[in-house]
Parts: sequence; structure tokens; C-alpha cells
Amino acid sequence: MASTPTLSETQSAAASSGAQRTWGWVAIGVGAAGLLTGAVTGIVLLSDSGLRNSCPNNICDPSKDHSTKIYNILRYASPAGFIVGAVGAAVGIPLLLWTPKPESEPHTGFWLGPGSAGVKGAF
Repeated sequence: MASTPTLSETQSAAASSGAQRTWGWVAIGVGAAGLLTGAVTGIVLLSDSGLRNSCPNNICDPSKDHSTKIYNILRYASPAGFIVGAVGAAVGIPLLLWTPKPESEPHTGFWLGPGSAGVKGAF
């Protein structure tokens, strides 16, 4: 009965580091999207778009027009975007920085220079 081949430890480590690197970039992307969302919604809130004037002291009358509903949504979306951005950075940066380097296969090489020659290798 033939046995199925299994991944060697180096192949397993390389696959693991590749997945860790991928998840790191995904977290960085989500964090960037969160920061962008927080910044854009914050800018809209701070601009003179009439939303601040519709809700004095950050209190909106729910019976007023549609702009008060938009103001209330944006008021919570901006900090939520910054929180998502911070969490994405806090997760993604360590994943990228501490990704294990895949071990390379043993190899040797010859080198030749003016007045010198030698053999080098990694094992």
C-alpha cells in the first residue's frame, strides 16, 4: 500500500509564512479602508454642509428633515472608521513584521574575482 506524500517541515513553514503574510496585508487593507472612512466622514461632518446647523449641540430632532438622520449616522461612522483603522494596523503590522523567513535549501556556489577565488554556501 502506497503512502501519500506529506509536506516537509520547510514547505509547511513556507506555506504558513505565506498565509501569515497574506492575512497581514488583508488586515492592513481593512485598516486603511477604516481610516479612509473615518477621515471622509469626519471631513463631511466638519464641513459647512448644513449638517452641524441642523443639530445644535450634537442633538438632532428626529422629526426634522433627512439631513439630521445623515448627521447622526456620520457622527458614529467617523469614530468607528478610525477604530477599525487602528485595529487593522495593530493586527496587520505585527503579522508582516514577524513573518518567519522560509528556510532556504542548502546550496553552494563558486566565485571568481580579480586575484581571488573561492567557494561559498549555505547549509
